[in-house]
Amino acid sequence: MIVSTADDLTRVLQAHLSAQGTPLAATLTAFREPLARQSESADSASGWFIRRLWELHDRNEDPDNSGLPRCLEHDGSTDRSRSYLLFCPATGFGVVALANSGEGPDPVLWWHFRSGLVHAALGTQPLDATRPLLTRVAPTLLVGLPLLQLAALVAQLFAIRASRRRAGIGAAAALLLGAAAACFGYVLAPAQAAGLPLHQLWSAAPDLGVSTVLSTLLLVCSGAVALHGFHVARPASRRQRPSG
Repeated sequence: MIVSTADDLTRVLQAHLSAQGTPLAATLTAFREPLARQSESADSASGWFIRRLWELHDRNEDPDNSGLPRCLEHDGSTDRSRSYLLFCPATGFGVVALANSGEGPDPVLWWHFRSGLVHAALGTQPLDATRPLLTRVAPTLLVGLPLLQLAALVAQLFAIRASRRRAGIGAAAALLLGAAAACFGYVLAPAQAAGLPLHQLWSAAPDLGVSTVLSTLLLVCSGAVALHGFHVARPASRRQRPSG
């Protein structure tokens, strides 16, 4: 793994854009030579993805226009950071971006960010960000579900002292909320992240990991309180063991 900074990547970009007439020119040009065909409008080179600069048009209109300049791009990532470099040798245009967060459960967020950055640098309109409903409501769920579980647990504790019926309703509400939180943290979020292993997903999105662990603990507490309430609410005659 190579660790770099914004300054490092900017120097790489400047070297590619200003190497003409220097001893590095031949080497850098060789690095940019296409080695494999990806599609009708894209190739790959030595570590580079080569494509047309479709961000020159508003909302990426006419991406297959052969008149668009060719650009080279490369991105890198770890669990909690990402980097991106794009440049067009023919126009002298380039951008560098670094982020202190990983992809997490939203696989299109980084794509929209870097595309929007290029559009902003060129002064054109980006594509409308279309994100799945689950990823749009995820921040609310990460905070809201544990808070709702905590409120339900407190209500469950008070309901035990009130009546058996209220205790059952409180337990059902707390356990249903806990099941919903567990489904979100252990099933829906990993599925949204294309089956990313749970430990990698939590490393990339620590807020998701913290929320899921809290929800799991609250679910266990709700289950324990429900069992205790059921035991307390049983008729005394059933709890007493026959004598003789």
